[in-house]
Amino acid sequence: MPSSPVPGAFPLYTELIPGELSARVWLHDAEAAPCWSYTSEGLQAHGQAELILTVHRGPGEADGDFPREPLEFFKLVLQQAKAGQLVYPGDLTMLGGAGLLGHRAVTYVTPHPFEDVQFSGGLAAILLKDEEVEAARAFGITRVLSRLGQAHRHYPYPPWCDRARPSLPLERMLEDSILAQLNRIRSAGMTACLEGERVVLRVLSEVSVHLQNQMAQFPPDEPLALLTELEPSADGCFVWKPGQQEPKAITAPDATGARLSGCFLALVPGQSADGGQVFEDGLMMLLRDESWSAIREGVRTLSPVEIPPGAGFGFSLEWLDHNYISPINGSIHSAAGGWRSHAPEEATGDDGPTEVQRIVLLTPEHELQARLKVEAIASYIDMIKATVATIFGAQAPGSGQDLMVQFEIQPGGHVERRPRRSEYRVTAGRIRGYAATALRATRSAGLPGGGGRACNVPGHLRGMGRHRDGGLGDGLLRLLGSPRLHEM
Repeated sequence: MPSSPVPGAFPLYTELIPGELSARVWLHDAEAAPCWSYTSEGLQAHGQAELILTVHRGPGEADGDFPREPLEFFKLVLQQAKAGQLVYPGDLTMLGGAGLLGHRAVTYVTPHPFEDVQFSGGLAAILLKDEEVEAARAFGITRVLSRLGQAHRHYPYPPWCDRARPSLPLERMLEDSILAQLNRIRSAGMTACLEGERVVLRVLSEVSVHLQNQMAQFPPDEPLALLTELEPSADGCFVWKPGQQEPKAITAPDATGARLSGCFLALVPGQSADGGQVFEDGLMMLLRDESWSAIREGVRTLSPVEIPPGAGFGFSLEWLDHNYISPINGSIHSAAGGWRSHAPEEATGDDGPTEVQRIVLLTPEHELQARLKVEAIASYIDMIKATVATIFGAQAPGSGQDLMVQFEIQPGGHVERRPRRSEYRVTAGRIRGYAATALRATRSAGLPGGGGRACNVPGHLRGMGRHRDGGLGDGLLRLLGSPRLHEM
């Protein structure tokens, strides 16, 4: 039997399985609402990412009244991990018996940072109710999570479990959605995002064979819908319910809506012109046969594809690498969602002896969010640039060199500078740039915070009705790549 949580101040510690699995229970606020968060310790030893599960504290509940069921759930996850059944982002765990805190299933997402909870890496467990489970299995978890975000006014989804909430009313969605008429493909590592006048499909290189095999299951002239994940760099996500007339999205606080993630991407060949549009809570590309062939060839060869705007948005296919190899020491850094590059909205116009070409952040984004604000990171990068400029500013102009410098923040708060002159190479001009692995980081995206709000989509997206050209017929409709299901 697990020991009872050690009494005293939070976080409370409990040993669930002696020598193997323990947990901490944290008392904190989330969006001004009192919560308990449960964090596991010991799953990683069996190849399973550690978990955090956050529960909303109900009215009248004392600090010590936290439910014990999440602790038992951690034990079940460990048992499954020992049997080789690991859970990954987007998986669904079906719960037997009475479920967990009144919910029928668990899905797994990137954790939301809480200021008063220490949790590095791992996955957050999000609990789902009956109709939500059916919708997730049919149309993908992103659609369900965006609706939860809309209901709770929190982008991209509420990170806590509210035991008193009703299930989302999604029965009509199962019948009325255009996705019910389309062949659907589900694969981890795919995102679709509207960025300006482009629909951007990003795919992890390592899932290319899986995607190729699924696409090969359907006749090449039939439309396909890719059930996509949330784009990490997006500042909003489309949301839809039956009867909705205009595209809508939920966004992060103070977001501009410049990058809106879709819950799916429909690819419809056989059209007279290329063009993308917003459709329900996803994106749809109407494609000439030549463009459709180019996309299929890009998937086969892992090649990028560009289709210029025509009768609607343009299209880009981008491939993401899972690993980044440091040019400083050859170390390999992995990012579950792939490595993303982001260019500044405006040219920096660096003056002096140096010019920044690239900055690589190696720390996972949610960890940066938990520890730093964007302004702090920007200030630190400015300090790096000033330091390098000071070191080389007194040198006489001449032929330039490429310089790589690694910066790490040590536990004591000091910065260590590690230039490697053996990696310099002569270029024409001044010293041209350096890679700063600042704070040992991952993706330098726009670090959205919590809160979230529902909003109407900007005017250039409105008024796009249902475009039914191109034969969205009945045909043989199948769902390939169902979510990985686990039963407990």
